[in-house]
Amino acid sequence: MSNTVGAIDISSMPELLDLVEEVAETKKPKTLTRGNKAIGVLMPVHGEREEIPNERAIALMKEAEEDFKVGRKLSFKSGKDALAYLDNEIAHEKQRAGH
Repeated sequence: MSNTVGAIDISSMPELLDLVEEVAETKKPKTLTRGNKAIGVLMPVHGEREEIPNERAIALMKEAEEDFKVGRKLSFKSGKDALAYLDNEIAHEKQRAGH
């Protein structure tokens, strides 16, 4: 089974266009059925949806804000310097983990 999503032009399918418009407006998916059997799901595109951070992301952002407020921050002269720092941190983390 392919992971690629195929495209279908529905410009000439008025009933399907109505369903698509409803899904886009409500931002809620609809299950497509044949008889009592679910055969697909029509979902809104998430391009405009606001991303909601999970609990871990919120905790990390709060920690970063606190670090910044008390002066725990790093500055780099270039992106290359920042990447070198991160490479070094990753190497140390792997050593600590026994890899």
